Amino acid sequence: MERKFLVISCKNQNKKIGVENFDVNDIRKIVKDRFFIENPHITYFDNDVDDWVDLDPESNEYLRDLKVLKVKVHVVDEAPTVIEPKQDSCSSNENENNIPPLPPLPSLPSTSQQQEQNVIKEKTPTPSVPKEMQKKLTSKSWSKIYRVPKGNFARGVVDKLGAEEELSSSERKNMLEAIYNDVTKFDGGMYPTSDMYDDIVDGLLREYPYLLTVGGLPANSARTFWKDRIIYKFGNARKTVDKSHQEVVQKKRKKEQKMEAMKDLKQFTWGLGNFLPKQSPSEDETSIKLHVSWLKRENKKSIDIDHQNVKVKMDITFPYRRSLIVNDKLAILDEFKRLCPNTVTDDIEELMGESLRKYRKAVLKVNTGKKKPTFLKEIEHTSAQYRTESQRNYADDCIAIIGLFLLCKENPEKILLFSRGPTACTPMAIGIKINQNILSMDNEAFEILLENESVFKCENFFQAFCGLIATIYVFNIAYPKPVEKTFMFFQQVMIGLKDEGGHHNIDKRILGVLTNINRELKNI
Repeated sequence: MERKFLVISCKNQNKKIGVENFDVNDIRKIVKDRFFIENPHITYFDNDVDDWVDLDPESNEYLRDLKVLKVKVHVVDEAPTVIEPKQDSCSSNENENNIPPLPPLPSLPSTSQQQEQNVIKEKTPTPSVPKEMQKKLTSKSWSKIYRVPKGNFARGVVDKLGAEEELSSSERKNMLEAIYNDVTKFDGGMYPTSDMYDDIVDGLLREYPYLLTVGGLPANSARTFWKDRIIYKFGNARKTVDKSHQEVVQKKRKKEQKMEAMKDLKQFTWGLGNFLPKQSPSEDETSIKLHVSWLKRENKKSIDIDHQNVKVKMDITFPYRRSLIVNDKLAILDEFKRLCPNTVTDDIEELMGESLRKYRKAVLKVNTGKKKPTFLKEIEHTSAQYRTESQRNYADDCIAIIGLFLLCKENPEKILLFSRGPTACTPMAIGIKINQNILSMDNEAFEILLENESVFKCENFFQAFCGLIATIYVFNIAYPKPVEKTFMFFQQVMIGLKDEGGHHNIDKRILGVLTNINRELKNI
């Protein structure tokens, strides 16, 4: 197994430790054992956002493919843990092994010493409230026209912005920190509203219009890019720098109380509260058939239609129709169209095909040299043998679909079930069963499995993947957690499907992937 390295920065010390895998619980244990910290606050450097973020259980997904992980350990203020020494004092050998000396036992101050300490306390601000936070306690009213604090940017950042040059990660971080420290002085600045974030972006782009060209994104996407970066900066700073701020503590407490209250409520991906309603006790199979027959007859009329009774009977038979969709194997792609998705067209194959034609070459180029699963290498080898352009284009479509999982740092095999491979008998909540191989084109060569039940069959992988997305939408299923970001990319970028309310909830990593792809498009 390939060796990985954990680089820990703590108490002015840096240690490089070899490990087999990066796991949040293992990292916390290493920190506790090596640095004698009972309750460490650990952050790691996330290359996708160019910033230090909290290490929590959800981080395991990101850490999986890293070879070197840099972490910082922040000692949380707490009562010191007294460790009983085996000797009366620390030996020189202990100090050579980087074991910190034990703190001396406190002695009771004399009366004069106590008076001195009281005078010092009166002159010194409370250490629990840092200077940055003291400034934030004095708020001022928010102005619709926000002006970025250029005077607080580093000199190098100001020079690059003036020369309209691309900012490095550290320079962008410096600029966003200055904006954060400035905005949080305003009333409501600790938790800006969406309009306030828009005002901040307006102010930044008004001062430096060239930032709209970042990463080769369209203007609207560039605005979203900067808004997303600023929102993420605020969220991360609240979790680290200002986590003890009174407003942050209160907000966190309210959120926990709300989560507790909503614990027993079922949440739906697409905001559908009536996904699978129960049939009225007054109705049975015979009465439902009579209602359906009446509706069919009424539908044939061209005049004198009883609209009032049509509405009543449609409401009565609604649970029956939903049951047909959820429990019976209807045509998934047709059902997707009937649900009227808020996309340019309701044909998911047309949407996916157009986006793949636009992005596939760039996706393949960005993935060049990256570590790939064996089955993907086999597809690339087979594709190289194809002689016709149409064959190669189709193979590139399949490779690009799989490649987007890799760009989002997720494992495509979490939703692929190869009937002849080692995962043939693996239970799967939802995924594509491949009865031959990905480049096959044969009758029922692919199936969509839902709780190990086949709900859709088709002859090629492209149609199967479109069917998988349609199945998620039609059956109102949450994206599988291990591949959530990739599906979000397909939803928002490849298909253009918006969430409830018609707005994108853009994941912080999606724009980074799109930026890399668009940058490569310029070179093609």
